[in-house]
Amino acid sequence: MPSSSSSPEEKIGGLDGLLTLIGIVPARARFIGGAVASSLLSSLSLGLSFGMMGAAFLPTGPLIPFLMGSWVGHTFGLYHHYRQSRNDSLTVARNFPSILAHAMWTEFGVIVPSDVVSATEERCRQHNGKVDKQIAQDIAKKNAAMMDQWIQLQGYKMVGFAILSVPQCAENIEEIQRQERNNLMQDHQEKFCPT
Repeated sequence: MPSSSSSPEEKIGGLDGLLTLIGIVPARARFIGGAVASSLLSSLSLGLSFGMMGAAFLPTGPLIPFLMGSWVGHTFGLYHHYRQSRNDSLTVARNFPSILAHAMWTEFGVIVPSDVVSATEERCRQHNGKVDKQIAQDIAKKNAAMMDQWIQLQGYKMVGFAILSVPQCAENIEEIQRQERNNLMQDHQEKFCPT
């Protein structure tokens, strides 16, 4: 008969529960972790490379070149991580505008104008061949900004909100992409692999 007081192992559910517990990491912490990992890796790589070259070729020895290489590597790593995150967020804004707009609203209270979201969704449908020419002409006449353009026009603050909102909706986007891939596989099997 189980006792009313349970052990910590039972509360967590063993190793699987602990891994699940550890796996719940806020989006901001994931961004910071990625930035730290990127800067650390590039800082160490360039620092050690510069240090070895300094020891072999310079009269100063390895310390000064190591410090300079670490500084350059750290700066490059952070800049690279920012650019990659920015490009990812603009891609999500272009392809999944309503999901990103919802994430920005729930995470930071940022309200994306509905005409920006709807124009971007119409452009996505047009790109996928689902919109007729009349709707495409209406979008062009309205000259509505696409969501990725709108984010960039708002400045670094809005770009930052978009970057930090993308990890919140990444799981939903992966699910949509998985469903699209399954639909493509079913279509392929129906066309080329009749049973």
